Amino acid sequence: MKIAIIGTTGMAGRAVYKEALIRGHQVTGFVRNPERAVKLLGKGNFIKKSIYQIASVNLADFDVVINAFTNHENPIENFDALAHLLRVARGLKTRFIFLLGAASLERQDGKMLLDSLSELPNNEAWIREPRYGVNELYVL
Repeated sequence: MKIAIIGTTGMAGRAVYKEALIRGHQVTGFVRNPERAVKLLGKGNFIKKSIYQIASVNLADFDVVINAFTNHENPIENFDALAHLLRVARGLKTRFIFLLGAASLERQDGKMLLDSLSELPNNEAWIREPRYGVNELYVL
């Protein structure tokens, strides 16, 4: 299977990249810094493009595109990236998978993990990121 991973050098992207290689897939990483990708993952097939430079033509030949992009400092950009990829995906037969984080997971009591995270004291510094992940899920 031909797999493209956007955000290949992040924590989730690296894990997915390595696992896909172990399973024998043809994997291409879309990265902003190919030198960093080689340093973290070894030699591989890396294409230098920011998420906003990726166009439909870049993804049409892949069976699956996995979006592992995330911006921890400015999480609203994750939502912008989602909107961009939805436009790019329009009309493609390629399957897209979006990694959004754990905040949207349902707990045993039926509530989302985000609900309990929102109740934690002093969450102002980090709560925006999981909240945007849940919002992305609603859009999808």
